[in-house]
Amino acid sequence: KDPHTLIFDKSGILWFTVQNANRIGRLDPKTGDIKLLTPPTAKSRPYGMAFGADGSVYVSSLAINLNNCDSGVAVSRSTDGGATFADPVFAQQSTTCSVSDDKNWLVTDTQPNSPFFGRIYQFWSEFLPSGASPQVVRWSDDNGKHWSGTHFLASRKQFAQNSQAFVQPDGAI
Repeated sequence: KDPHTLIFDKSGILWFTVQNANRIGRLDPKTGDIKLLTPPTAKSRPYGMAFGADGSVYVSSLAINLNNCDSGVAVSRSTDGGATFADPVFAQQSTTCSVSDDKNWLVTDTQPNSPFFGRIYQFWSEFLPSGASPQVVRWSDDNGKHWSGTHFLASRKQFAQNSQAFVQPDGAI
């Protein structure tokens, strides 16, 4: 139930997230074996997933605190094929009830000729008090340890949700 972000790794294993069950899954199409992994943070709602240029697995989680309106988008990294994940690092945090972060999507630049090779892009929709929900992005050039400032992809009055960006061979998004 509730699979999201189905992607294949280089060996043909299908990876997916199970947002409401707080799981990350792996399906071997050759054997039918399914492994369900648990992210390091309880109730983290994993959603987006991408493979880095170095083979790392990145998982984007939507963090919402129903008690005080805090929300954010956090990214966890695995360097051992998903056996373990490092604690998540917030790419974005909102601490006000007037803004809500949602619809997160994660991509990595694995294009060898790109000037941004290895970069991780974290996209999300920022729901604003005006009713707008512009698409925004932050990026990391150090495997998700630190993140750039927020960049709006269009007008702050825009209503944009569920974008699924990708990186082109020249590094353009």
